[in-house]
Amino acid sequence: MSASIRTLIYAGVALFFAVAAYLTDRAMQPADLSGFDLVGQEFDPTFTEPEKAAKLRVAAYDDLTKQSQVFTVEKDGDSWRIPSHHDYPAEAKKRLAETAASVMGVKREAVAGRRQAEHERYGVIDPLDETSTALRGRGQRITLYDDSAKELVDLIIGNQVEGQANQYYVRVPKENETYRSTVSISLSTKFSDWIEPDLLKLTGADLVAMKSSKPIIEEKVVQTPLGPVRSEQQTGEETVQLSREEGGTDWTLEDLDDAVEEFDNASVANVVNAVDELKIIGVRPKPPGIKADFTLDIPKDLQGDPRRAQEFARERVRELMDKGFGIFANAEGQPYLSAREGELIATTKAGVVYNLHFGNRFEGSLDDIEFGAAEKKPAEGAEEKKAETPQAGEKSDLNPDEDVQEGRYVLVRVELDKKSLGGEPVAPVEPTKPAEAGSPKKPAADAPKSDDKEKENQPKGENEADEKSADDAKKDGADAEKKSPEQTAYEQAMKDFTLKRFKFESDKAAYEKKVEEGQKQVNQLNDRFEAWYYVISAESFETLRMSRADLVKDKDVSEQPPVAAPNPSSAESAQPPAEG
Repeated sequence: MSASIRTLIYAGVALFFAVAAYLTDRAMQPADLSGFDLVGQEFDPTFTEPEKAAKLRVAAYDDLTKQSQVFTVEKDGDSWRIPSHHDYPAEAKKRLAETAASVMGVKREAVAGRRQAEHERYGVIDPLDETSTALRGRGQRITLYDDSAKELVDLIIGNQVEGQANQYYVRVPKENETYRSTVSISLSTKFSDWIEPDLLKLTGADLVAMKSSKPIIEEKVVQTPLGPVRSEQQTGEETVQLSREEGGTDWTLEDLDDAVEEFDNASVANVVNAVDELKIIGVRPKPPGIKADFTLDIPKDLQGDPRRAQEFARERVRELMDKGFGIFANAEGQPYLSAREGELIATTKAGVVYNLHFGNRFEGSLDDIEFGAAEKKPAEGAEEKKAETPQAGEKSDLNPDEDVQEGRYVLVRVELDKKSLGGEPVAPVEPTKPAEAGSPKKPAADAPKSDDKEKENQPKGENEADEKSADDAKKDGADAEKKSPEQTAYEQAMKDFTLKRFKFESDKAAYEKKVEEGQKQVNQLNDRFEAWYYVISAESFETLRMSRADLVKDKDVSEQPPVAAPNPSSAESAQPPAEG
């Protein structure tokens, strides 16, 4: 055996023992404890102050549309807004506070899995991961930021642990390990869950009057130079007006013929409930330049340029018409809003009058309903194309397979009706003082008085008390003789006037307070309504659109008691006796 061969054999044996030693050493090493060493610790131990959260992002995956939905709420000063929905104010303060607090102190209680392949099983695939092709197993991702955009919390909440209340599979997006954690949180990307959904903020019991007007539209054929064209024209208007006493329950229908018609109060209760519980399901911003009373506010820099001012006005009118509204002028030249589907006017006992104007209906996905996903403007530089509203029975072009929902545009305006407050108190009129009667004739200066002679013969100081009493009696008698009936009536009238004036001042103060409080409420509501078109459900619209046929039915005259026939015997007994 040559030396070179022996050298190779020795080298091979040495390599064998080296590999064996390495494998033995590795086998003797403890198992990989990655992830287990963090059990019992919080995901974000430094997050201890929920009030520092200035931005909340919730991401979820819609299994139906196969798209990720991102919902963001940002702090703006002392309030919150929703950037994804036209910066609409987020008024669900309780939900925001609870969401931030609920992710504070969440612990890694037990390791559920350590491999990426297990993410689908536990439902913790990142909903924002565009590289993943998985259609199932995506969780909800919640991220909190401070006012400097620094992440405070970032977690993916997955499936609920089977048989364990409030236990979910949770992981950090940058980690593969999945943990079991106790989480009491309700995440939602639904717009109505993050706002104050109560549109009108009124109580049905406070309503004292309602008036519904519905245009009567007929399709007519109009002859044009290009031939006959079908068009819709308003030929009339159906009006229903209801009222009730403050604190009452029964409503009265104007122009009801009690002899042949019967009013159904129960049907009105459905309308009252619909007004009370009217919910916002979507919003659109009104273009700048349309005020709360729907008059146009031409910017100052355009007021000196008639051409640009007219173009500005035309654009705003076109915007309104696209949603089913129009601004016209009445006979006095005052502008008023016309709504394609009529209006409902609801008045409360506080004199606050809600004017609800109903515009076009449209159909689309949940995003279309909530914020007009199909109406987004094209990217800068792209050709602008007008977004068409899906018609009845059609589905959104964005996601043709998703469920179609129906909404209705509504504009809201509020005003104060002082007459509903009982009218301004009228000051009482002070009674006119009667003219003074003529003075009595004076006795002759030189005529002697018998009383004076008697007084001269009496010593001074004698019977002074008697003289004083006699003088007082004479004075009282003289005063009584001087009061005429007119004077007596005047004094009584002045007493009544004083009482009435006191009551008037009290009533006036109460009335002025009601007006002040009512106007304050009106201003607050108009500040809220001024900038928005609202979207309500089709069901709410159909209930609010009162029809006389739904409230009145023909009275069944057959059920009325018959009129009693006169009794002949009674008639005979009533005759006067014949003269003999």
